[in-house]
Amino acid sequence: MQKPALHPDIPFLGKFHSLALEVERTYGVPALATLAQHVLEAGRDNKNRFFNYFGVKADKRWTGATQDQLTWEWHKDNKQAGRYGADFIRLEPYQGGFKYHVRQRFRAYESPRAAYLDRGKFLRDNPRYRAAFQTKDPAEFCRRIAAAGYATDNQYANKLVTMVAQLGKKLPLVPSTKPDAPALRPSEGHQQEPV
Repeated sequence: MQKPALHPDIPFLGKFHSLALEVERTYGVPALATLAQHVLEAGRDNKNRFFNYFGVKADKRWTGATQDQLTWEWHKDNKQAGRYGADFIRLEPYQGGFKYHVRQRFRAYESPRAAYLDRGKFLRDNPRYRAAFQTKDPAEFCRRIAAAGYATDNQYANKLVTMVAQLGKKLPLVPSTKPDAPALRPSEGHQQEPV
């Protein structure tokens, strides 16, 4: 008899939950908020070969490795292409505004752990996200980082909160999240395909 297929959240949570807990202990970012943002920004299959699971851009303060990726930004009007210069690709109507498809530079990491810890530090050290750290509730934390401008998507908060609820329902099914169960360790050597 064939075993039923696991919901895709179960292996994902088994692989990354311990990292999210480490970020929670180290930086105060709720683990479910971290996991929800990982899924929303990079999906469950983790094909980003440089482990940037959270869409953290490489601005002028970043001195580490980088990667150029295709992404999109949401703006209310269709007059923003100039701000992206040669990196602008195309424009399409989206959610009461416009989706600008662009090429942008993102942070690159050597491992999933490096990506998780840097994202926690990035949020903790950035004054614009200070209000998020005044709550321990993962959904409210997500609302607050969205309100602070983490992403341009005008539905970002709703998407994160929905993902927090979805992952929260699956978390008790993951062996590493049950009391007295051995923790599952993420695979640090996981190779990913380029986007």
